[in-house]
Amino acid sequence: MPTHKQDRIWEEAVKRAVHRRMTGTEGKPQKLERLADTLIDKALAGEVPALKEVGDRLDGKAKQQIDGHLSLGFDSDDLLRLYQGAKKHNAES
Repeated sequence: MPTHKQDRIWEEAVKRAVHRRMTGTEGKPQKLERLADTLIDKALAGEVPALKEVGDRLDGKAKQQIDGHLSLGFDSDDLLRLYQGAKKHNAES
C-alpha cells in the first residue's frame, strides 16, 4: 500500500497530466507522468475504472456509508432477560 507521500506524488502527476491536456502544452513527460497521461487518455475515452481513478485522485475517494444496523443474534426479549438478570445480580450483591 502506498504511503501518503507516494500517494501525493501520483496525485501531482495526474494533476499535471490533466493540466497539460487542458492547456495543450505537451513536453517530455517523465515515466510517471506518461503513466498519468495514459490514465487520462483512458478516462477521456470513457473507460469507467480510469474515470473513477481520476475522480478519486482529484476529489478524494468517496466516503463509504456504513449501515447502522448491527445484529448480534439477540432479539429484544433476549436483551430484556439479560438486563433483568444483571439488575437482579446487582441487587443481590
